[in-house]
Amino acid sequence: MRLAFFLSVVIAALVLLLQPRLDRKPLTNSAGYLAAHGVKENHVNKISINSRKLKFPADIVPIPHTSGQIQFGKADSVDINIKLDRCPLVKSYSFSAPEHSVKITVRKNGPIDDASDRSRLAKKWSSTKDLPLLGLRVHSADQKHLGWGYRVYTPINVLITTPGGGPLIYFCKGKQNGEPSECQLNYKHPAGIYVEYSIEGRSLASWREIHSCVQNLVNSFLIS
Repeated sequence: MRLAFFLSVVIAALVLLLQPRLDRKPLTNSAGYLAAHGVKENHVNKISINSRKLKFPADIVPIPHTSGQIQFGKADSVDINIKLDRCPLVKSYSFSAPEHSVKITVRKNGPIDDASDRSRLAKKWSSTKDLPLLGLRVHSADQKHLGWGYRVYTPINVLITTPGGGPLIYFCKGKQNGEPSECQLNYKHPAGIYVEYSIEGRSLASWREIHSCVQNLVNSFLIS
């Protein structure tokens, strides 16, 4: 009886000791993390976000992210990197460079909404200038601060909006010479998911083509 009791205590202690390790999620972006979400390289992959299922072709590997317990075939968000040569109307660059790409994130929750975007645009800026050749209006803050939002770009044509009718805004971070190094745009898709994409600052020269390309790609991924 004593031996049986002792063994039961040892087994219980081992279970308590090993349980955190058994419950521990694989490292983010590791092979185990992708596999836990059901993602395989060089395979067609399907991921559900907010009850919306997305299907990615075999040459695009979606990188899933989940804050809580991982569920096979589901994620809070996915990241994909697309070379700009997938966007045939974009002005020619050296597409082999990794920065000449667009990073697209599809998520179930959005960081901002149309109302907050309008209020951001309404704030006082150090300067506002139209760039007719780009078709953009640039709003600049104090040049001492080069973080995200130090400079934002919006279409001069106010009829160009997000699917929800809100302002189309590129939030940028900058370099010491004042030029943007990277820009990011967010919008809510009619399907109820949120889309965010980031581009190199100089790719703003092709913002219309890139924006259209991103929208078409996301639409092509949606299957339900």
